[in-house]
Amino acid sequence: MELRARIGTTIFIAFYNSRMMAPFFSTVPRTLRPSSPYQMWRLQMKFLEGSQDSAQILRKAIPMMVERDIPPTPQNYSLWYAHAGNKHPELSKRLLEQFPEKGSYNGDKSEALFFDYFIKQHLPRSEKAQNALASLLSQLFGAVNQIEDGTRDYGDALQSSLAQLDGTSDQQEIQAILSQILEDTSAVQSASQAFQGELETAKAEIEELKEKLKVSREDALVDSLTKIGNRRAFDQAMSQALTQTDTPTCLLLLDLDHFKNINDTYGHVMGDLVLERMGRILKAQQRPGVQPMRYGGEEFAIIFTGQQQDAAELADTVRKQVANTISIKQNDTGKQMGAVTVSIGIAQAGVAEDPGALKERADQALYQAKENGRNRVECAGG
Repeated sequence: MELRARIGTTIFIAFYNSRMMAPFFSTVPRTLRPSSPYQMWRLQMKFLEGSQDSAQILRKAIPMMVERDIPPTPQNYSLWYAHAGNKHPELSKRLLEQFPEKGSYNGDKSEALFFDYFIKQHLPRSEKAQNALASLLSQLFGAVNQIEDGTRDYGDALQSSLAQLDGTSDQQEIQAILSQILEDTSAVQSASQAFQGELETAKAEIEELKEKLKVSREDALVDSLTKIGNRRAFDQAMSQALTQTDTPTCLLLLDLDHFKNINDTYGHVMGDLVLERMGRILKAQQRPGVQPMRYGGEEFAIIFTGQQQDAAELADTVRKQVANTISIKQNDTGKQMGAVTVSIGIAQAGVAEDPGALKERADQALYQAKENGRNRVECAGG
């Protein structure tokens, strides 16, 4: 990854979490400022385990770090927490290869791993956006250094002037010293105002970039036809939902009945209209704990937080809405050609059940709904 992209990541993440960095930079001495982009990392890693699970991972991660004499920084702890929690097999492999024993720690290698597995996912894909972010960061650092240099020079000049005042009683000399102090003060004030102006300009540009990046990331998770989550969004939401151990999770798989016949008989334009209408029905049900997605083709999914009985009630509501509101008619005669129906299979996640197994059980329930006549809801056994 090129340096400009890495710097761009830093400014993106920093401003993602703080609306203004000026208070931070203007109060921290240069010797304590971040010497590399990664020291500016402020994004809080959102691990979704409960307190008991995270405590167990903690008890695994800390001894491994102590054994290898790994500095307990947030960056290092994130890596070893992910390893102890079996979150990234590839990360675990690289981590153990590079730090197999005490004395093997290398800060640059650790930083590179952190970048690969924790930062890279937040990089904007657009090279134009990367360059814009890098330019803004460079501008901010330059402005900070300039104002600090001016402030330091002003402090030195002020101390020198005070020393001269203390050593003279000549009125003309005192007047000259005071005039110089006023001139230096005015210069510092002008530099400070210019610095504030640069920060305000940078802030406005960054807010605009943040909004564009937010829209871009959201668009990447939305199906363009149905306007609900796509398969990528489904995979992410499914993994997150199954880490929540305090509430049950149900998976609903929905499949439009005889959809191939609709495409073959009425054409793909009509098929797309049916899919679009299905998306609107599902999106109307979207709320906390109800996440509808287009799973692929004519297949849809809902990730439901709650008991299977409640999920079945939601499924039947959707089933009835589809049958009652989606129908096909001939354009020339207006004649209704029949209602569109949907079959739904439901499975409630078991303890420590992985997404693949849950999807398989929900798919079996969906198959049963098809076998039992379609336009119905079936629930998988325990």
